Amino acid sequence: MKIAIDGRALTTVKTGGGYYTYHLLEKLKESDNQYLICAHKPLMFELSCDNVEVRINRFPLGTLWQQVGLPHTLVKERVDLLHSPLFTLPLYLPCPAMITIFDLTPILFPQLHHWKVRLSLRYTMELSAKRARKIIAISESTCRDIVENLNVSEDKIVVIYPGAASCFRPRDSEEQDEVRKKYAEGCKFILHVGTLEPRKNLSFLIDVYNTLIKKFTEPLHLVLAGGKGWNYGHLFRKVSELGIENKVFFTGYVPPDELPHLYNAAEVFVFPSIYEGFGLPVVEAMASGVPVVAGSTSSIPEVVGSAGRIIKGWSVEEWTECIYSILVDEKMRGDMKNMGVEQAKKFSWKKCAEETLNVYREVAG
Repeated sequence: MKIAIDGRALTTVKTGGGYYTYHLLEKLKESDNQYLICAHKPLMFELSCDNVEVRINRFPLGTLWQQVGLPHTLVKERVDLLHSPLFTLPLYLPCPAMITIFDLTPILFPQLHHWKVRLSLRYTMELSAKRARKIIAISESTCRDIVENLNVSEDKIVVIYPGAASCFRPRDSEEQDEVRKKYAEGCKFILHVGTLEPRKNLSFLIDVYNTLIKKFTEPLHLVLAGGKGWNYGHLFRKVSELGIENKVFFTGYVPPDELPHLYNAAEVFVFPSIYEGFGLPVVEAMASGVPVVAGSTSSIPEVVGSAGRIIKGWSVEEWTECIYSILVDEKMRGDMKNMGVEQAKKFSWKKCAEETLNVYREVAG
C-alpha cells in the first residue's frame, strides 16, 4: 500500500502530535508499505528510510494547504490511504481516509483554548469524524468522549495507546546530578512536564508547592518544563506575588535528548491536568522510574493504574500531604519506582504501530 500521512505535526517543535507521528512512523517504516509524509513546510523531525518519502508543497497556512495542497498530492501520487494524526481531513478526499483524535478539549473545555482554536476545531473535528472510515482514539476515555460528543458509533473507533520511547528509563546518579545543577541549582525538585497553558492546571500546582515547601527546611524546588502556550502569563505573576521566584524554575522547551535525564533527576512527578487524551508525560515519568502523583481526570487513571497516586478533586491540603508522604518515605518511593516502570511497559510504540497497521489494512480494503 501507499499511505499518505498528514505531516503538519512534524513541522513544529517536538511535542504532542509531533511525537506521536514521529514515533509511529519510526515503527511503521519497518513494514512493507510505502509512506508519503505530506506537509506545507520543511519537517523538524528527521526520518530516513527507503520506504518513507517527504512531499513539501509550500503554503503560507497549514489549513489552506490541507484543503488545496494535500488533495493535489493525494491525486498526483495515487495513494491508497490518507491518515491524519491531527484530528481533521480535507473536504475533498480522493482516497479512503482515517484520523487520530488525541482529545476533545476544544469541545469539552472551550474556555481553556484560544478562540481561534475553538473556532477552527469545533466543527472541522465533528465533520472529519463523520467522514473518516476509521478513528483511532488514544485512550478509552477519549473513545467515550468521541461517542458522546461527535455523534459517532463506537464501532467506528479503535483504541490504540501511544507508547514511551526507549530513551525513557532509569539512569545513573551522575547524570542526575548534572541535570539538577542545570535546571534546579543543584537542589532536589518536583517536576511537571507540559506546555504552559490553562488545561495543565499549573496555578493549582504552584499553590500546592507553596504549601509543601513550608514543611521542609532543606531546599526543594519546582521545575515546570515546557514551552509557553496560550494564556501563560499569570503563572509568572503568581510566582512573583508569592515571593518564590528563586524556587520555581520555568525551563522553556526542553530538547528531547535532555528530557529523559530531567525525569530521572526529579524526586516526584506531579501532573494535576484538568483533561488529557492520554497523558504521555505520565508514561515517560513512570518509565524513567519517577513516582507519579496525578489527578483523577479523563484518561489519567487508566494510564497510571495502581503504579502512582491518583487524587480526586483539587484540595491543596490533600495534594500536599500526598506528595509530602512520598518525599519522606524512601521505601514508598522505591516501590512506586518499580511499579511505574512495570506499568509503563504496557505502552509501546511497536504495539501501537502493529495495531495501526491492522487499521490501515481494514480501511484500505
